[in-house]
Amino acid sequence: MPLAVLVVVSLLLVAFAQVLGGPPWGGLCLIALVAQTWTDRRTSNLVLIASSLFWLVLSQVTGRRDLFFPYAMSLASLVFLQLADRNFWAGVVGGVVALGAFFLVRIQQQASTRVLVVEFIVATAILEFVMVAHAWRPRRLSWRIAIDLAASLLAWCSLAL
Repeated sequence: MPLAVLVVVSLLLVAFAQVLGGPPWGGLCLIALVAQTWTDRRTSNLVLIASSLFWLVLSQVTGRRDLFFPYAMSLASLVFLQLADRNFWAGVVGGVVALGAFFLVRIQQQASTRVLVVEFIVATAILEFVMVAHAWRPRRLSWRIAIDLAASLLAWCSLAL
């Protein structure tokens, strides 16, 4: 993909995320886009990041702010998968940075300690699942989609905790 098109599409994705969720969630989208741009400029990766915005749209439609957690887990898993294709430890660092950004937002939102602990345990378990799935899967787009979908659905299911 030409760099100019990549930049325009990336800015549109960040703007859309910011309109739907505010600056913190636009920032989280930006982290995923930086990882994607740094490693690979294929359109399919942008589509995966764009698909994570489903959770923000659903949050707006339903009024459920807790749906930002599946959004964040989708992006953290995409950052890990994107970077881990080059270097596993770069993927780990990228996934942790994405989760760190999510937790900074949650702390700024004054989430209770209990909620933060539960989110941390669940997020860590989901990221570990993504790491194991990455190690066992063939390097194909269909598997990347399946792993990301599983990560965001696990996050969504965990909202009942």
